[in-house]
Order: sequence, then C-alpha cells, then structure tokens
Amino acid sequence: MDTPSFGKRVVFAGTTDFSATVLEKLIIEKFSIIMVITQPDSRAGRGQKKVANPVKKICQNLNLPFVQPEDIKDIIFFQMLKKLDAEAMVVVAFGKILPKSIINLYGDRCLNIHASLLPRWRGAAPIQRAILAGDEYTGVCIIRMEETLDTGPIFLKEKIKIFPSDNFGTLEERILKKAVILIVKVLEDIAHSNLKAIPQAKVGVTYARKITKLETKLEWTLPAMEVSKLVRALAPRVGAYTNYHDKKVKIWEVAEVDKDLQKFPGSIVVDPSGSLYVQCGKNSLLIKELQISGKVRMGASTFLLGSRIKTGDFFQ
Repeated sequence: MDTPSFGKRVVFAGTTDFSATVLEKLIIEKFSIIMVITQPDSRAGRGQKKVANPVKKICQNLNLPFVQPEDIKDIIFFQMLKKLDAEAMVVVAFGKILPKSIINLYGDRCLNIHASLLPRWRGAAPIQRAILAGDEYTGVCIIRMEETLDTGPIFLKEKIKIFPSDNFGTLEERILKKAVILIVKVLEDIAHSNLKAIPQAKVGVTYARKITKLETKLEWTLPAMEVSKLVRALAPRVGAYTNYHDKKVKIWEVAEVDKDLQKFPGSIVVDPSGSLYVQCGKNSLLIKELQISGKVRMGASTFLLGSRIKTGDFFQ
C-alpha cells in the first residue's frame, strides 16, 4: 500500500515568542505555511494600546496570511480552514484549546509541541513550573491534539536536564532547539513511515497553571533556595520583584550563599567590596542583577554606586 503524499501544506497556530521561533524554522525547512492562526492583539503598557504578538509580527514581516479569530469555534472560521485543504496543523503555545471539529480536519496530523515530559506539567507554564518545583529534568513532546488539555498521545519526546544555573530563558532556548528538530521529524515521518503515537502514562499527571501576578513577589521568609527558584523561573522576561520603601525592585539574577547573615529575612547587607546580600528564611542570596522601577537593569555593584541602599535596610 502506498504511503500518502505530503506536500508540506501546513496551518500553524501559535502566539508566543516560542511559537514564533518554531514558525520561522518551519519556513526555513520549506514547509508551506498556508495560514497562521494567532490570538487577537492584547493591550499593554500605561496607555493600554493594542500590541501585536510575536507570531503576528513574523507574519507581517514575511507577508504570511494570518487570522486572529475572537471565537475559535466560529462556524465561518471553521469553513475557511476547511477550504484551505491543508495537510497538517501545528499548534505551539496558541493559548486556547481547539474544538473537536478543527482537530478532526487533520486527524493524526494535528500536532502540538509541549515543553515538558508529559504527563508532567500539562498546561500554560510548564517551563516555569518545572524550575519552581526543583525538577532535575524536563523535556519536550510532540503530541496529537485532543480537545482536553495536553492529553494527546505522544509521537516523539526528548528529555532535557535542568541545570542549577538555568533560568526560564536559558532552559526555554534548549527546549526550543529540540522542539524544532522533533516537529520537523514528526511531520516527515507521519507521512512517510509507520510512526505511531503512544498514549500518555496515566500516573504522574501534574498541571502547570499560568503564573499569576501575586506569585511574582519574592517572600524573603522562604529559604534562599526557594527564593532563587522564583527568580530563575521568571528571568529574563517577567522578573520576580520586591519592594524597597515605595519603589518596586525586580531581581533578575542571584546566587545562593550557604550561610545566614544573622539578620531578619529581607535584611540587606552591603560589604566593602560592593556586593549586595539579602537574608532569607534560611541562608542568604547574593544579588547579581536587579532593576529599580523606572531604571534599566544593572549589576549590583553598579546599582549600589547610584543608590542609597546600605546595610540594615530591608527589601519587603
């Protein structure tokens, strides 16, 4: 029996920076992206102006056709997809669960890239949650889409070590490199070989809920290891924050110090060399990079030159 031909006509759905990088890779690999689906523009900044997401920007720069449906279940939108006669659909951090009607258009070729070793960390923030949980490993899976959240069977997966020095950015970069290799391989193999999806394990299921604004505030009463995890999970984009008097201070990079400063949690110690330390509930942190509200990010020694922060002050 002949295998079905695959002309590489792909519909792509995604919204984030991660999605945009995968989209660019598929174009480089000569897949014909006949339509891109992405989320409507969001409002951001003090003026709450509408801002294009990273995937839309790629589409505009490369003159790719795209749509931003307000209602993913709209029948007119569905009919438009059906007329495209695409051979596969790739979904990467799109932001909404696709309805069964759309998934069924593509069957086994409706693929999703997920940045974890499923079934661990299904959901919106798998990379951040893996760091926060102190996981030794995470990974990336290519799964067949289902109506339910990240439950589909797995075509391919890759295990990736989380190093103590990793933050969200460095870990995402390594996951992304593996993801683009795997999605290209799966797209080729499902058309020209007997590659089959294997159901996810029924044990070990966890959910990676979206990081809330409340979670981004540092709690100095926690052990230094836990405070460090939050800093790493939110760098280099969102940033974990603390307060210094009436100013918000984002902490971008820290190092754990295996000793207490004999101070209350949140206490600041500035040593003669220009290093900035903060006492935690257990042990302390060396602050390497930070950013006070309204200023640029800078190393701690540079920050201290123009700051009145001194030993005995507090982060709250």
